[in-house]
Amino acid sequence: MIDREINELESRWGVSFSSFSKENPLSFRWNGLDYCLESSKGEEEFLIMSLSFPVASYDKHTLMMFLSECSVFNRHSIEFSVGFAKDRIMLLTKLSSDISAMDIENSVLNLKTIYDKVINGE
Repeated sequence: MIDREINELESRWGVSFSSFSKENPLSFRWNGLDYCLESSKGEEEFLIMSLSFPVASYDKHTLMMFLSECSVFNRHSIEFSVGFAKDRIMLLTKLSSDISAMDIENSVLNLKTIYDKVINGE
């Protein structure tokens, strides 16, 4: 089912994604930022959409703002969290495994909104 949704996104966004599976996450760049859609690796089936960027690009205050803005909260029943991996910070959102193309697109837009809010000091 997720393949159909990804094909719909490809046609709406005018891009071509690589194939998506549990072993092959869907990584893409949009508006200068790196996103990744991954399938869960545990017992529970869900997807994770992440927005990642280099830690070194931001000062300590801005990084703390990302932590305070995203430290596991719900907005309109959507879970968000923040994490670090090596030299990158990641804004994350958990999605159900039976999502629609619109849900995927909304998760990207929601992560971008959080990013912009912190960067613009709102």
